[in-house]
Amino acid sequence: MKKLLHSLPIDPKDRRYRTLFQPPLQADDFINAFLSGDRAIVEPIMALWQETVDAQIAAIAPGGKPPVSPFLDRLETTASLFRLTPVERDSLALLLLQVLFKDFQSLVNAMPGGWSRRMWGNGNELVWFSPHSEMSIMQALGRSGPLHRLGLCQRDHELAGEVVQFLSGLGPGPLSRRYFDTWSGKVLPLACLPLAEGDLLTIRSLLANRRPDQAVNILFGGPPGTGKTETVRALAADAGHPLYEVGARRDDTDGCRVSLFRVRAIWACQAIAETTGAFMLVDEADDLLDAGRPGRLGTALVPELLERGQGVRFWVANRLEDLDPGTRRRFDFAVRFERATLTGRQAIWENCRQRYDLTAIIGPEDVLRLAEKPGIEAGEIDAALRHVAGLRRKGWTRARILAQVERLVEARDRFAGKGVGSFPKPGLSGATLAIDSLNIEPAEDLAAVLGIVDSWREGWVGLSRPGCMERARETSPEGKPFGERLPPPGLRILLEGPPGTGKTHFAASLAGRLGRPLHHKTVTSLVSRWVGETEASIREAFRTAEDEGAVLFLDEIDGLLASRESAGGAWEVTRVNEMLSALEAFPGVFVAATNREAVLVTAALRRFTFRLRFGPLGPAAMFAFYQALLLPFGEGPFGEREAKALRAMAGLVPGDFAGLHRCLALRPGGRLRHAELILKLGGRRDARRGGPRPAIGFRPAAAGALPARRGRDTDCRSP
Repeated sequence: MKKLLHSLPIDPKDRRYRTLFQPPLQADDFINAFLSGDRAIVEPIMALWQETVDAQIAAIAPGGKPPVSPFLDRLETTASLFRLTPVERDSLALLLLQVLFKDFQSLVNAMPGGWSRRMWGNGNELVWFSPHSEMSIMQALGRSGPLHRLGLCQRDHELAGEVVQFLSGLGPGPLSRRYFDTWSGKVLPLACLPLAEGDLLTIRSLLANRRPDQAVNILFGGPPGTGKTETVRALAADAGHPLYEVGARRDDTDGCRVSLFRVRAIWACQAIAETTGAFMLVDEADDLLDAGRPGRLGTALVPELLERGQGVRFWVANRLEDLDPGTRRRFDFAVRFERATLTGRQAIWENCRQRYDLTAIIGPEDVLRLAEKPGIEAGEIDAALRHVAGLRRKGWTRARILAQVERLVEARDRFAGKGVGSFPKPGLSGATLAIDSLNIEPAEDLAAVLGIVDSWREGWVGLSRPGCMERARETSPEGKPFGERLPPPGLRILLEGPPGTGKTHFAASLAGRLGRPLHHKTVTSLVSRWVGETEASIREAFRTAEDEGAVLFLDEIDGLLASRESAGGAWEVTRVNEMLSALEAFPGVFVAATNREAVLVTAALRRFTFRLRFGPLGPAAMFAFYQALLLPFGEGPFGEREAKALRAMAGLVPGDFAGLHRCLALRPGGRLRHAELILKLGGRRDARRGGPRPAIGFRPAAAGALPARRGRDTDCRSP
């Protein structure tokens, strides 16, 4: 080395190279020399260095065969998993050495071209340490290479975290375990899952006719918890293939990095699935398929994921509306999963109670009662019963376990913001008072509505009988479709009137009279701050009510059908348009309530079949409400004097009675004289009207008293 140094055109007195002639020779000495950028000095030193390194490699690996090394084994596994070329594999190894060893990183940075790496990241400084050409290394580390496109190596040569951990031997288990799991649990029979027979036959035909070198992509879309993932597991078990599941793991808060991690997972899963013949499931694939949003992958890599390689892949997404058209056409088949109907929920509860051996706890009558609650999906039911499956062995009673199931499901609904209400309790009837007790005008329209409802009741009840939907699609012996023998649908009623006049009570009573469930929605449960979400919620509410055969009741409808001239933005206009379109196409019974009918858009008013006006209660109705809600809280007899005082309370509405009833029910053992109850009703009426209320602060001065002077002696004056 000294002989080589003395032969170079270097002045030994030059301060920059003085350390080169002073043994022992260190790596820092060479780094200082490389910083000069003089190739006449660097190349001879590197040639000697390469000769020394080759001699050491020959001693370690005689014959060119690399020694047994865990690092080299892990490197080959990584290259095989992502199908890297030798150039890409060796470049990845050199980049890892920079991460693990600071001395090597300093040496690479000092190489000619190191400044270029820091500015552009083209990787030409690795030529000094690689047997490959500079062009091949730059292509391997370029933006079009798989190292960059898969996120294994970013622009600044930052490596993927899970790859660094695996190659360093820090993470447990194989690298593939970080990307996907093999499903090994129990599956439900396909007959118990919400997959239509026609869709099942189509999927089986695609799988049977697939060539060995062909890729088949099937998309399952729909709201969360509708059984999409469970259906994929059942299809894989039915076909006799293992299933690899790529979950929605989140390793970073940055949207692009998260997507690139999933791309690496899909890439690796495809490589292994092609060798084992396994099916592949990409769950929660919205962030991958929705390539048009900012921060996503873009439209270039997603088609490659769908068309690359071979095998059967199932993609599960929650929203299909935002799917890019170029991505949609690359799927061989797509199935939309809707929310479970009443019959579907009964089947889900029945299957899950048998799956977790809870038939002794949850009986058939409990299944019918629990299934009456709308909005519960298969995933929620399965999770609730899975969590209570072992409570019987811990001494829990049947009633306690059932209460726990209801709490678990209701808690998930509250967290999700569905607002579908509580479970119907055994033994509770619907409305406590008849519709006739309300003050509704015009009377002839009310009679017409009740007559239509009574004539429709038998048809609606027929729809709830077992097998009715299947028979509706068939033809009767007389040659008429079953659906033509049902009552004509499409009843839309607008309820107008001040708050508390019984509009909600009317909707509940109407649903009870029809024998159908009531879907009670408020504007706040439908409106979203995101553009387009409100329209989707409106469509979902009408679709669910149609599938359930339920009466849809929308309170405070003026929040969604206000005049378009007063709209503050384009999204408010689209909200009104979506509501009008859904209202026009809805074939069931729709009831809307408002106390601000003057602000409704004119186009909405003509779409309602009937408009009913609610007002204060009459004398007979007031006595009926008092007898039903307040009489049990009264002390003493209810005589003519009390009846006369009640008749004198003009302007009472059902809300006054219901509010006082709730207040008294919270008082343990509280009973009041009937005169006091009637006075409290009057107080609620006055408060609702905005009448006189108890004064807050000092009482007014007595008549004839002199006003107090303002000053320091004000408080000292005698009254």
